[in-house]
Amino acid sequence: MANPFPYRLYGGATRADAISGLDPAFSGALTNLYAAAPPNVQSELGLNSAYRSIERQRELWEASDKSGKMVAAPGRSKHNAGQAADLFGFGLGGGARVSDATRDWVTQNAGAHGLYFPMDYEPWHIQLQGAGSAPQNFELPVQDDAAAVENPLAQAFMQRAMGGVQPDPGPPQPGLFSGEYGMSNFGRDLISGQNPLRREVFSRIATLFGLG
Repeated sequence: MANPFPYRLYGGATRADAISGLDPAFSGALTNLYAAAPPNVQSELGLNSAYRSIERQRELWEASDKSGKMVAAPGRSKHNAGQAADLFGFGLGGGARVSDATRDWVTQNAGAHGLYFPMDYEPWHIQLQGAGSAPQNFELPVQDDAAAVENPLAQAFMQRAMGGVQPDPGPPQPGLFSGEYGMSNFGRDLISGQNPLRREVFSRIATLFGLG
């Protein structure tokens, strides 16, 4: 029997209720988007996060700094209504990345299936059209799982353990202490919510273990 929900699941999306708790209209739209995608796009599509209960959202909120920049308050996330999901590998910074072809196809075709990306600063957050505006804060998908799936080292371990696809990470980013880094890269990392020092540490550890 075919998998009724074909996306690969990572991090918080692997919880038992993450898919079953989705709004049927949203789940159907995601499935239709997948079915319409060419095989090379289908091979990369996955979710980091999907439905979250209010209780799960409260756990994330209590573990955060409660500024709303990392996690939305309980009840303020479209994830709680089952009308939003975070696409794997669509992040702004380092870590596993889907190919540009996949990103372009999904963003160009989401609207045809009743889906859209409401927040420029969260290119991974896809939502059902007509579900209302998403809260104006930063709901980073790394907060939805203890493995911190946007960290490149954790990404590599998770993908190897689960047998998931490993998207092309793209060209290597200049290291924090290299002469190529510069203030422009530093500013880009800060604006996108990345911690340059943490990225450097994880990059070096990943290289040490041959996961880079």
